[in-house]
Amino acid sequence: MGYLGALKTIVFVPIAAALHLGPKSVRYFTIMIGALALIAISAFARRFLGPMAAALGAFLLATDPSYLIYCRTDYGPTVLMMLLKGVALWQLLVWWQTRNSWSLYRAAFAMGLGLYDKTNFLWIVIAIAGAVLMVAPRSFTRLTRQEVMRAGCLFIVGCLPLIVYNRHWPPPTWTALKTQNMMARRGETGAPRSFPELEHRLMQRARVLNNLFTASTVNYVRGYLAPRLAPMSVVFFVASVITVICYMLRRLRRRWRGEMLLLLATFLIILFAAVTPGAYEGHHLILSYPFPHLLVAAIAIRCMRLCSQMRKPLGTIAAGAVFLAGVAGPVTGSTLRYRQVMVQLQKTGGTGSWSDGIYALDSWLEQYDSAQPVVAVDWGIGQPLAVLSQGRLHCVELWSVHDAAGYQGLFNGPGSRYVLHPPDGTHFPKARDIFLEAVRVRGLQIHLVKTITDRMGHPVLLVYVLSRNIGSEPLSERQGTAR
Repeated sequence: MGYLGALKTIVFVPIAAALHLGPKSVRYFTIMIGALALIAISAFARRFLGPMAAALGAFLLATDPSYLIYCRTDYGPTVLMMLLKGVALWQLLVWWQTRNSWSLYRAAFAMGLGLYDKTNFLWIVIAIAGAVLMVAPRSFTRLTRQEVMRAGCLFIVGCLPLIVYNRHWPPPTWTALKTQNMMARRGETGAPRSFPELEHRLMQRARVLNNLFTASTVNYVRGYLAPRLAPMSVVFFVASVITVICYMLRRLRRRWRGEMLLLLATFLIILFAAVTPGAYEGHHLILSYPFPHLLVAAIAIRCMRLCSQMRKPLGTIAAGAVFLAGVAGPVTGSTLRYRQVMVQLQKTGGTGSWSDGIYALDSWLEQYDSAQPVVAVDWGIGQPLAVLSQGRLHCVELWSVHDAAGYQGLFNGPGSRYVLHPPDGTHFPKARDIFLEAVRVRGLQIHLVKTITDRMGHPVLLVYVLSRNIGSEPLSERQGTAR
């Protein structure tokens, strides 16, 4: 993908050299990065909000089911984004408080690395700058010309591979984004053309963020019912309303700038996701983390301190109620939801492209003539097979072809295995239709030779071979019959 860098691969090289390369080493490495991100975010929050709010905010994030699940598999990718965001925020605040220029330079370099890691990290850079500009515009006057030049150079160094990659015209990253947007399942092939369309996209992105709080967007357990009420969504909405009201009061505005900055950064990232076609999934909106969690923690601490000033025991009871509703409730709800998702995942082994049936497929393909090429006609098949087989399987991914000509060369060599998902689990139906049309044009017959099921017995992966035999049934009539 032209909008993804190789930063994670580069960082993983020493791990791969020292340990056995496999699912466990990859996953533990990813979890380690997620843990480091929590530490960096806590360091930022401690300076920005104080130790109590930082502890509560980190606890809210550490129990967030989507954060935990995305960090286990780095779906998105997410973990390096969170780590580099945490480091950048932390170092920016150190520079603001201590005037240490090297902290500013480290923050700029971290942001550059984040942009190289994935292009939509630019949302974060602009959201942070935009929120500061709206809340405390005079902050930029503290920058000297020398600091701006050096920080800009280090930012460019951080994302230099991305710049070099796009030295041709049209830029490959832009071309890749356009291609990805053309395949967007919601038909978002351009920027919003009217205010109602923008409003519709904003509402959709807000719903996705709400679903993130309950891990309802996790693909591994699609179809699993989400809770009707998300405590984190409720407290985030209440915290947002309180922040807006207090910031509108002139006498309180200065003291509420921190909370308003967190809220604005969250809103701006939602806005950037709305104006970016195709950015409607959970792994896009999770870029707003940890701003909602830190905002909830900051408001909870403010309310608890306000309650503690009341007469006892009423003040103590009120502070306890705020803690239960604002912190303990969301943490408990998130923990229970994460447990539910993990139990369901253990029962099914995942669903669709996220099923552990890929392990069984790899074993079967390597056992039966591994020298034959494997053609993935849908997304989520080729890369896992290449990794699991350690390159022993020759995998070709053709789910992004635009016409039948892409398959013609493969039809000339006998023995190729074509792997698809069932029709109801296909990510790119157009690629499936093009493949079937190419088979028909060549006068070939297609045979199902292996069906991989999930732990519930539902077909998730189908393996086909081609022949010129007469009388074989078409794919649509035979899918899911062989084992």
